[in-house]
Amino acid sequence: MDRRMPIMDGRSASETIRQQMPEVEVIALTSVLDDASVSDAMRSGAIGYLLKNSDADELRRAIKAAAGGQVHLSPEALGKLQIQSPTAAAL
Repeated sequence: MDRRMPIMDGRSASETIRQQMPEVEVIALTSVLDDASVSDAMRSGAIGYLLKNSDADELRRAIKAAAGGQVHLSPEALGKLQIQSPTAAAL
């Protein structure tokens, strides 16, 4: 799920997907890396947050984690959450 899309933004799309199909996990895959975007993605139901320049191995790990119901954040995204909350490492 990209955070910026032409018809429906990623936040709205993630919320809609999670409401209508709660068994589906959403991973944000975006070029946007700021505190608000990472937090917003997680609040809107994403279970992961990756940057578009993530390599195939990281993408594979995120998909496997999501399939198992586990959170997976790129190191950069995790850093953004830790800036806001020291307990974010528990995610």
